[in-house]
Amino acid sequence: AQLFSQGSIALEELKIGRLNGFSVTWAKLLLESLHSNESMNELEIVGLKVADLPSLELLDNAAKKLVCDTSSFDAFCKSNHIFQGLVSREYKPSQTLKYAFRINTISDFSINDRLRCKLRSIYFHTNFDVEPFLSIKISIMPHVLGILSRSDEFITNVNEEGNLNGIYRFIRNWNVPDLCVFPSPELKIKTLEAENAKLLCSLNKLEGEVSRLQILQRESNQKIKQLKMENQRLLEENEEHRVRKGDKSIKRSNVNTV
Repeated sequence: AQLFSQGSIALEELKIGRLNGFSVTWAKLLLESLHSNESMNELEIVGLKVADLPSLELLDNAAKKLVCDTSSFDAFCKSNHIFQGLVSREYKPSQTLKYAFRINTISDFSINDRLRCKLRSIYFHTNFDVEPFLSIKISIMPHVLGILSRSDEFITNVNEEGNLNGIYRFIRNWNVPDLCVFPSPELKIKTLEAENAKLLCSLNKLEGEVSRLQILQRESNQKIKQLKMENQRLLEENEEHRVRKGDKSIKRSNVNTV
């Protein structure tokens, strides 16, 4: 199990079992180890010992926690969206797991596509926590509700219907006035005027900043001009000094010749 928990193990399928049977506890440990595994697609267990119904539920819950953990929105998003099935003659997955495994097998879907599809098919059909969505902007809310509504993008190879219960749960617990309000023309005008005032304020600040930068540019240009003049003066002085030094050398040469 520790070996499979390492993300670097590139094993896609595993068939395992024992002559005297493979316990549910061992199978559960194997499933728990696959949470961070990004390559394992299928696990087949030969001779699984399922003694009673609670054992089946234990195994089913472990598989659900792996591919569709509905304990929280964050846990669901971090579920394994690659693992495609637990195969054993002694075990039949629940309907929820069948949906999750089927979605994970859709090769045309990216990881995000599978996540959105499972959110719509599984997570939003539970008594999900609305709190993670309370702070989203109202402009994004239609996209969230679109995941719950009937859409071909989320139905491919999966038999789904529109989720009215999930939509009701969202609207009932979210900011209903903002979501359902139809502003009057007067309110729209007032809102636009307020936005316009903010834009004018921002424009005035930008114009002030432009003026300040223009002043700095003029000062910089003046300093550059002064430095060029100083540089030209130093060049002329250096040339005069070189000429005078050359004249003195010539005079000394003439004296030595005489």
